[in-house]
Amino acid sequence: RLARQHAAGLITSARLVLGAVAPIPLHCRRAEQALLNQPASEEMLQRVAEIVREEVSPISDQRASAEYRRHTSGIAALRALRQSCDLAPHEEEWHHA
Repeated sequence: RLARQHAAGLITSARLVLGAVAPIPLHCRRAEQALLNQPASEEMLQRVAEIVREEVSPISDQRASAEYRRHTSGIAALRALRQSCDLAPHEEEWHHA
C-alpha cells in the first residue's frame, strides 16, 4: 500500500508485507524506508525490488528453491508497487476477487 503526495508526486507512506518467504509474513521495512519521499518511478521501484530480494529469507522445499522464491519475491513486489503507483502495463495488472 502506497500513498503519494499529489502536488510533488512523492511517496509519503508505504507498507509492504510478503508471505511464504519467511517463517511468518515478512514486513519489508528496509524496502518501505527506501520508498519514502521518493518519486514513483520505474528506476526507484526496481531498486526497491532488489531490496526486497535481500530482505526475504525463504527456504527450499519440494515446491520451490530458496533462490526461486527470492527471485519471485522481487517480481511480485515490483508488480504490486507498479500497480500501486499506476505504472503497471495493462497485462501486468492484478485483479483481486
